[in-house]
Amino acid sequence: MTERGMGLKPDEFLDFTQRVACEEKVTHFKNDHPSQDWYRAFVAKNFHIIQLSKETSLETLRVRLSKPNVDKCYLNFRDFVVNLRLDDKQCRIFNADETGFSLRS
Repeated sequence: MTERGMGLKPDEFLDFTQRVACEEKVTHFKNDHPSQDWYRAFVAKNFHIIQLSKETSLETLRVRLSKPNVDKCYLNFRDFVVNLRLDDKQCRIFNADETGFSLRS
């Protein structure tokens, strides 16, 4: 997520931690959810491996676009498609970016 300029907010991290704890059947959290105190203690204990950063704005990311970066992205995608043996099956490749999903329920 950080490489894409999108970090997790503390509440998102706590929700993620809760999901992992449920999957791993870890039940030492009060009310089955880690608290803000737990989060602060976790960050203090693991400061050396945590990279705190603000989310990069879309405008900032757009400024970083360059022809070499876009070309590299398409080459990586082509390699991905070839590795999955979909290069001759274009009808099995679907566009599923965020513009195709409604964020309202």
